[in-house]
Amino acid sequence: MKSKPSFSLKEQLFNKDKVNYLANLIKAAYPEFEQKAFSEDVLKEFPKLELKERINNIAENLAKYLPNSYPNALAIILQSLPPELDKSKTDNDFGDFIFAPLSLFVAKYGCEEQYLDISLNALKEITKRFSAEYAIRFFINKYPERSLEFLEGCCNSKNYHVRRL
Repeated sequence: MKSKPSFSLKEQLFNKDKVNYLANLIKAAYPEFEQKAFSEDVLKEFPKLELKERINNIAENLAKYLPNSYPNALAIILQSLPPELDKSKTDNDFGDFIFAPLSLFVAKYGCEEQYLDISLNALKEITKRFSAEYAIRFFINKYPERSLEFLEGCCNSKNYHVRRL
């Protein structure tokens, strides 16, 4: 009796095609981006990584291959974003998981007083493509008052995905 092929969520959500898709989006926004080297560095680690570790691996490699200046790197990330998800949906459409590393990048490298405004606004933009619900927690923990004030404004958005943030 043949066994069924195993289903791997991490392989479905984070694989060569998905990494190359993200790399292509970034390359389109930032022509100097070393897309091949980025993809190779990300993918060489994948076999030994679980799902959340893959997200972290991609975020760390973004930091390696984007400009050292956080504001400049963030501008590239925002320019590389695809069109927004349907803003009127009210179901469980969280978007494409390959964008999870973008919000983690913001949380890891932009959760600082000097970057607070641009980082929170970046999460607002990213969450229109994939939920930034995990990444916002870094900001709530470190800057509770300003983060909650920001989130209060998000509650009134016409965009379902922003309200969910």
